[in-house]
Amino acid sequence: MRVEQVMTERVWQCEPDASLRRVMAVMVLRDCGWVPVVQEGRLLGVLTDRDIAVIAWRTDRSLSDLVAADVMTRNVASCAPDDSIVAAELVMRARGVRRLAVLEQGHLAGVLSLDDLARHASQADCWEVPGLGAGQVLGLLCDIVQAPGRGQSEVLSKQPA
Repeated sequence: MRVEQVMTERVWQCEPDASLRRVMAVMVLRDCGWVPVVQEGRLLGVLTDRDIAVIAWRTDRSLSDLVAADVMTRNVASCAPDDSIVAAELVMRARGVRRLAVLEQGHLAGVLSLDDLARHASQADCWEVPGLGAGQVLGLLCDIVQAPGRGQSEVLSKQPA
């Protein structure tokens, strides 16, 4: 199975000069945590809800004063629509990411997310690997999520000063 058969094509995107306040508002309203930053159809970077939360915590500047280009991740993990699901999964695992920008001749064609893969995991042949069933696919997804630096939780509690 190919990426184009599984990916999400309709992706909300923003321009590099969009304020972080506006981007965050759209993320909340559309329940998305990943927004590509695009100019003239070309992918420049991506913003995650975590990127915005971290910059909000680290700076005294208002989110209205910061723009997408100030915070976006520029080295975006990507794949092509005609790539196999197996190849895309390997990129996700190697980069430790949950989403890949799907690029066609440098232009954003959509996004491939772990949710997309999970929705199609019940199709026995979707990974093009004989004998790989839904259980193994879920194991692969867990491996991606548990990539180095992920999956380690810490309980935060109020400590007496």
